Amino acid sequence: MADNDIFALAEEKGHAFWICTGRGIDRLCQRTDRVRRYQEDKGLSNSTFQTICVDRSGRVWAGCRSGLYLYRPQTDDFIRVAWEADKDKAIPITMVFEDSTGKFWLGTSDDGAYVCNQQMQVIRHYEKENKDSGVIGNDITCIYEDYFKNVWIGYNQYG
Repeated sequence: MADNDIFALAEEKGHAFWICTGRGIDRLCQRTDRVRRYQEDKGLSNSTFQTICVDRSGRVWAGCRSGLYLYRPQTDDFIRVAWEADKDKAIPITMVFEDSTGKFWLGTSDDGAYVCNQQMQVIRHYEKENKDSGVIGNDITCIYEDYFKNVWIGYNQYG
């Protein structure tokens, strides 16, 4: 492992775990117990990655202070994704979550939550400044969908 500090885990179709650490991202193969390390030489920023998600298509998404990253299996590296909302500046991503309808929820450390389609186009932006959005803070720490398909958002300092 690259580091003893683990911030997030995601399972890849029953044969590997993706692990966000303080020094990049590790991929642990369950069949061989081998660990593959991904850091700056594999397209990642030198930030601590706080979230990782394997979507229903098998794509691996990761987020950190410098934005959103997507794993490219054909080249065994990551690329930074310039999604619709962060074209002008990198938005710090604290949470990547795919709901049961295939929409992506991106939590940020200072800009609330974004709901995006599979092409990462913004469908809706939930932020504290918009009173109708129902959110109470912009520093998102977790996103979860319950059995009844309700999406819950957790905040730093607000619960």
